[in-house]
Amino acid sequence: SCFEYDVFWGLLTILFVLLPGAVFSALNAIKLRQAKSSLFWLFLLMSPLTTVLFPLLLISVKILCLFHNGAELTRLNNILTFAEGQIESFCQLGLQIYIIFSRADRQPSLIQMITLPASALMLVRVQVNSFYAKVDAASTIEDIKRKLFMAPIFLFKSIFFLGSSMLVAVINPTMFLIHLISYLIV
Repeated sequence: SCFEYDVFWGLLTILFVLLPGAVFSALNAIKLRQAKSSLFWLFLLMSPLTTVLFPLLLISVKILCLFHNGAELTRLNNILTFAEGQIESFCQLGLQIYIIFSRADRQPSLIQMITLPASALMLVRVQVNSFYAKVDAASTIEDIKRKLFMAPIFLFKSIFFLGSSMLVAVINPTMFLIHLISYLIV
């Protein structure tokens, strides 16, 4: 068979798809807690459900945005897209780079070659949109120009960060985990 099956990488990929839902739920719970809302405990109890349903929520909101452009729906769409792009695409791109680096004995598959730039473009798109989130452009053309100007900077930053991290992970996994944990704590 030309396809490999690996339960560990498959479960890790599913975890990365659900991770934005967990972060989205946690951030909303924190905001409700800070606002001293009585909905905090209900939202906290619903967090596992919203985590699992996050991909469906994302797709549903995207479809709704095709037909309705309300301000709050657009805001929700931007938040969900940011969570999906910044968290899932970042983790997926890192995992893809790690698998390619760690398996030097074989060529990347067609699916890997297609998803690699897709994850990178989604990550860069979200980072550029986040960079210009509070700065209005004079026109749509100006907005496109300034985002295209910044896109290579964010692309190279992401490739350098993930590429060097994954090289360390391939060479010395223990050192990578120590650095990852210290990065997350600090």
